Amino acid sequence: MKHIAKIATVLLLVTFLWAEPAGAVTSVTTHTKLVPSKTKIHKGDLVKFKVTLKAGKKKCRVHMPIQLFKGKKQVGQKKTNNKGKVIFKKHPKKTAKWWAKFPGKKVGKHPKRFNCLPSKSKKKKVVVKP
Repeated sequence: MKHIAKIATVLLLVTFLWAEPAGAVTSVTTHTKLVPSKTKIHKGDLVKFKVTLKAGKKKCRVHMPIQLFKGKKQVGQKKTNNKGKVIFKKHPKKTAKWWAKFPGKKVGKHPKRFNCLPSKSKKKKVVVKP
């Protein structure tokens, strides 16, 4: 009798391991890339910071919030377009390191919900000459 109970327990565990969760939430990895139009400028010149958000699911790329930082201070926020891109126009007055951040977002409703995971770009230095 104990032998049958053990077999039944093992079969039950295997069934739970093979069964897929109904309507599971999917986590989607994102990548944020920042490209400045110029890295050496004169004080007050225009620099366009092009930010591209990449993700495996379109819902995690389009109309997502992107934050622009100068050092540790946030200096702008916009939403991406239909291609996952956004452009910030700035007139730097001092040399600084710039970077962009996607804070992450939950998209969709159960059972087709995506957790778009946060990401940030590498820091890009813009040198300002007097």
